[in-house]
Amino acid sequence: IDKQVQILIDSGAAIGAMPPEYAQDYPIVPTDGLAKYRAANGGLLDNQGDRIVRTGLTDVHGQQFDANIRYAVLDVKRPIASVSRIVDLGGEVVFRREGSHIVTGGGRTIRMKRTGGVFTIDATIRPN
Repeated sequence: IDKQVQILIDSGAAIGAMPPEYAQDYPIVPTDGLAKYRAANGGLLDNQGDRIVRTGLTDVHGQQFDANIRYAVLDVKRPIASVSRIVDLGGEVVFRREGSHIVTGGGRTIRMKRTGGVFTIDATIRPN
């Protein structure tokens, strides 16, 4: 069953992350990152490994597409996408008052929403 989520777009995150209870039907694979990460509150988070998750997205033209996104499995509250990781993969992240968006490495534009001072995108976690 598809799971609708909001992914936090975080310019301060070194990596993308998701809570352990998300996408449990995907295996945890060895991490390509660190064993521990520092949370925004200063605490340390144990990296339980990575999940590569098929994630449904919608571009600004209403076209749906799937992307295989690598998330570190950490004790976080919701899925997080790292701006630096998006840029490293050839994407672009634009924050503007008039409207913020992500341009993927493949050239698709995804609109971000600003809610309560944070930027998110709507996404769907597809079953494995």
